[in-house]
Amino acid sequence: TLCGPAMLFFNQYFNFDTGDGLDTDSIQVIMGSNSPGQVRSLLSRRNLQIFTTELEAYIESASSNPLTPSTVSISPASNFGAGQATPVYFAGNVYFTTRGDRQIRMHRWDDVAQQYNSQSIGFLHEDLLVGIKQLVPSYGQDGELTQFMFVLLDNGTLIVISQTEIQNVAMGFWPWTASAPIDAICVMNNQLFLLFGGEIHRADSTAVSEQDSLLRTHTLVLSGEEGTTRGRQIRLGKIELDTINTGTITVNGRTKAPNADGKLDVYRLGWTRYPKVEISVTGDNAATILSILQEVST
Repeated sequence: TLCGPAMLFFNQYFNFDTGDGLDTDSIQVIMGSNSPGQVRSLLSRRNLQIFTTELEAYIESASSNPLTPSTVSISPASNFGAGQATPVYFAGNVYFTTRGDRQIRMHRWDDVAQQYNSQSIGFLHEDLLVGIKQLVPSYGQDGELTQFMFVLLDNGTLIVISQTEIQNVAMGFWPWTASAPIDAICVMNNQLFLLFGGEIHRADSTAVSEQDSLLRTHTLVLSGEEGTTRGRQIRLGKIELDTINTGTITVNGRTKAPNADGKLDVYRLGWTRYPKVEISVTGDNAATILSILQEVST
């Protein structure tokens, strides 16, 4: 059951008396689901979004029709179930962890379908997300193109997700570790602070060391007249990257530098059952990847 206070005439925020169900009385609404689960979080963005252990839902509101005991209703959104980490608003969308806290999903409103879609952040492989404790966004300053979301894992590792506002480029991520497991994180004035070893550290402290950046795509599976290629040998012919402001990077084990126009091609990568692209950047080299083209044949 969700409750809202009665407003009456004097903004009585702590009056939860339902009264006779008048517009000035308290709002109390029950989720109409066979298994609604335990409410984990509420987040007010486009709608009041509700995250429970079994599903995601929302209370729709219109600017011309305020919520009252007679107009309020809960609509279903998806059925993934939310984890312990508090959902956050980042780069124009809401992100939440699913039950088990091993996957992050992007909760986005579809204006055409008039419903929410909760798609997985595909390149964050579950083998790297060993239990998610916190999601903390950090928004870019004026003039900066990149925003960051920090993901703290149960094992004390930090995953940094970056979103660059250039041609809607996809997100990238890299891991951070400290001299001791990180217990908690917070962002103040776009500055990341970490609690570990019984002390608070800023992210630019020498106690925090950035490891090699890594980006991996999903295993590519094709469908044709002979059926799916899942589990079969596929020839990976070429990987083509479109980059900007990028130094030397390694693509599927081959280290190369992009051309002057930011194009980078890697040829003749051979046969494999699990064709995917793995891109790594060592040290302080910058890498902004706008697109990845994967050429395969059977």
